Amino acid sequence: MEALFLSLLFAVSTVHLHENGTALTVETDYVRWDIGTKGETRSLLDKSTEEELMSAENQKAFSSVLFEGKEWKATEISPSEKGYRILYGASGVEAEFRIQSYPHYFSLSVHSLNNPSVEALTLLDLSLNLPAGEEEKTTACVLAANLRTHVPDLPGPASRLRASAVKAFGIVGAQVNIILCPGAMLRPIMKEAVENSPELPRHKNQSVPPVGGPWALDASANKGSYLFDFGTLTEDTVDEWIDLVQQLGFRQIDFHTGTSLRFGDLTPNEKLFPEGRKSVKSVIDRLHGAGIAAGLHTYAFFIAKNSPYVTPVPDPRLGKDEQFTLDKDLGETGDALFVAESTEKVKTDTGFFARNSVTLQVENELIVFSGVTREPPFSFTGCVRGAHGTRASSHAAGTPVYKLKECFGLFLPDGNSTLLTEIAAVTADTFNECGFDMIYLDALDGSDIFEGPENSWYYAPKFAFEIAQRLERPALFEMSTMSHHLWFIRARMGAWDHPARSHKRFIDLHCEVNRQNSTMFLPMNLGWWAVKNWQPGAASAWSEPTWPDDIEYLLCKALANGASLSLMGVNPDNLDTMPAFERLLPLFKTYETARLSGMVAEEIKEQLRAPGAEFTLKTTDNESFSFYPAATYKHTVDFSDPFSLDWAVENPFDEQPVRFRIETLLSPASFDSQEAQVLLDYTRPEALNVQKNNDGVSAEIAITESPLNENEHVAAFTLLSTRENARGSWAQIGAAFSPPVNAGAKAGLGCFVYGDGSGALLNLQTLSAAHTAAGGIGDHYIPLDFTGWRYISVVEFESGAIPQWHWPYGDQYSIYREHVDFGALESFSFWFNNLPKDKTVHCKIGPVKALPLLEGSLKESALIINGSTLSLPVTISSGCCLEYDPQKGAFLYNEKGEVLAQFSPSETILLKKGTNSIRLTAANGAALPAARARITILTEGTVPLH
Repeated sequence: MEALFLSLLFAVSTVHLHENGTALTVETDYVRWDIGTKGETRSLLDKSTEEELMSAENQKAFSSVLFEGKEWKATEISPSEKGYRILYGASGVEAEFRIQSYPHYFSLSVHSLNNPSVEALTLLDLSLNLPAGEEEKTTACVLAANLRTHVPDLPGPASRLRASAVKAFGIVGAQVNIILCPGAMLRPIMKEAVENSPELPRHKNQSVPPVGGPWALDASANKGSYLFDFGTLTEDTVDEWIDLVQQLGFRQIDFHTGTSLRFGDLTPNEKLFPEGRKSVKSVIDRLHGAGIAAGLHTYAFFIAKNSPYVTPVPDPRLGKDEQFTLDKDLGETGDALFVAESTEKVKTDTGFFARNSVTLQVENELIVFSGVTREPPFSFTGCVRGAHGTRASSHAAGTPVYKLKECFGLFLPDGNSTLLTEIAAVTADTFNECGFDMIYLDALDGSDIFEGPENSWYYAPKFAFEIAQRLERPALFEMSTMSHHLWFIRARMGAWDHPARSHKRFIDLHCEVNRQNSTMFLPMNLGWWAVKNWQPGAASAWSEPTWPDDIEYLLCKALANGASLSLMGVNPDNLDTMPAFERLLPLFKTYETARLSGMVAEEIKEQLRAPGAEFTLKTTDNESFSFYPAATYKHTVDFSDPFSLDWAVENPFDEQPVRFRIETLLSPASFDSQEAQVLLDYTRPEALNVQKNNDGVSAEIAITESPLNENEHVAAFTLLSTRENARGSWAQIGAAFSPPVNAGAKAGLGCFVYGDGSGALLNLQTLSAAHTAAGGIGDHYIPLDFTGWRYISVVEFESGAIPQWHWPYGDQYSIYREHVDFGALESFSFWFNNLPKDKTVHCKIGPVKALPLLEGSLKESALIINGSTLSLPVTISSGCCLEYDPQKGAFLYNEKGEVLAQFSPSETILLKKGTNSIRLTAANGAALPAARARITILTEGTVPLH
């Protein structure tokens, strides 16, 4: 308290009043801020260099209000009894600010406001001229001092400083801390500002230092890697879990609740924990004894439908999005519920990500409906009475009918009710009593369901803060979303859901985003990761196995970027069924040991960080770590396409024995198959109802008779680009399906294409309906580097190539993770790209069919490299893989990674330095369905990094 009093005295002494147009000057050790009598910034000066930090055009009023729907800038500032009085023009609004200066930062707070009808008040809006990321230069940052203060930017260096408050959450009392200092001093001063903000959450035992926000880089635990448990870790299995974690070299376990502890009330599953929290604590005590930390992974404030908050009597504080009035008496058995209000806007679509439910709460009964009558008399139909263990009962006309909110298949509390606080308290109590070390608030990204996405910034940290301030000791907090306030308690950042395909490109993107986010001074994570096996059926179109070179790429980039890992999908119960994973355990531990040892020099890490650059780690007897450059080259062979049978590989390293992997893929049925399904046949030209193109690109379509089949039509496309760069010269012509088309599991596509040899790119794209939660982008690329007609069939998504074409769509999840539900196709589109400048491109496309996928095999195959043949005397069936390393021999694995056969070829084929011609043959190459395979050539350098 004494230190705070002295700081306030100092604050008063460093705010000076002036005349000649300057109302006041606020100073710290580093900068001087002159504010004019009209509320404008007259100068913001770096005291060490005498440089202005704001250009003249940005020296405007720093505050404004939103009143009666109009923005009013500050027009006058003058001293008042408790601070400074600010007027906002003809609006009549007056606010009293406290402007305080500390040695290292400023503070602005709203002390009073003369009109409670003001919708919003901007405390601060300054645009600066600052270089980013230079430690010797002045760096700027703003930090909210309490929950009601909205700062739209994440903590860290910024060139625009903004803070505001809104009527809904309270304007008076809003406060923001403004830091302008040398870059090297930013984190220590952030600590100072947070410590001096008593409204930010504090754990109870202040003898234990914080581990989140500006302290996150100080805590070694924040750099640890963790393994997920989804409900098999118990007192009986804890020793097996300890052994597995230690084999990985990890130090933490994340208890993903839902099965182990129920979402919402966090009651332990009595089958797993017979003595409730006591049993959970017993498990955690044993983990602690082995040096392993435990994480409580919840679905934030979301509530399971079998929770006591739902059944047998639903809590009146459950979140609701609509209210109706019962128009007729409802008996105990009626399956139609009539209401007085319109149901026109009621939706019946549900799904994991959908912010919608089909559950009504009428007094103490929950009712699930399947239909809605949208014209009078308005009603909910197909009602299941007494849903979720509630009791069906009679309800009189005039009774309120509430439609519950739902997301992720779970209910939630009213965001302004005591139930939200109660669930936060339960979370904190569970953490404290059981001895957890970490908290992951999953599903916190669903906070938009409270009052819309524009208010998520408030409700997500509101819940998190309610937990944090009840903790006996600090938690290693992570969340599934990020906003300004969450930073104050967050201890680690970067966990993403694992990709399904193009793993290495996804890792590069993840590393780049982590690098950008490192300005927040939080340790980064490069998970969540999963070791994936072959996926059968339609899933093979969007899901690729993870191979040892994928995992080593992940581990290498984690080490190079100082990121921890998180791993899911493996546990002591299923480890025996995942032989491929058993081969990877030593690799995980070796890299974790290297990452945490500090023995890898920064100069080496800098080389390892390069996107796309591959390496392999080798250890020596003296436990030193050597990294060798490596490279992999993938190619897909389709025996129905003779142009795919030959390809070339550039080996940048010295001549070496070839190493490779052959995966046999599924094959699409023939175009004439009885199971094939027409997606687009041009009999209704108006069906091509989606068209757009980039600036400088024109696209036209004409429907003509097919020269291939007199009973069919073809679409003739004419495209022209005037853009300088071919990449990004895109155009789309497609069909939106309403209702969605059900193609079942037919994930293959087939059509005849007429190419003009222009080198333009054709993309056959499938998207599924939004309500399916299958948000993947099904891109299939066909270079128009041929002339005349050619039959094209495609299966696997081209995710790894999507970013290079500068399409106007796609984020990391839709490109690399999410799938397409072929049972609910929302659209099919022809996209074009790579159009040569000022050259007309002509392309014709026949009817497009969805094709079922069939199993195939490679029999008596051979790989021919530079004319030398390596015979492979085994049958490689779909889902199986043959790996060959001359030092180990050849191994045939099934889809689970189990060894089916092993042999050692008598000949050794060399891959020369430079260009190598490669061809794949098979005895059954001409058989139907035509076999398809993905071949990966692996190469390695002989000189380690220095």
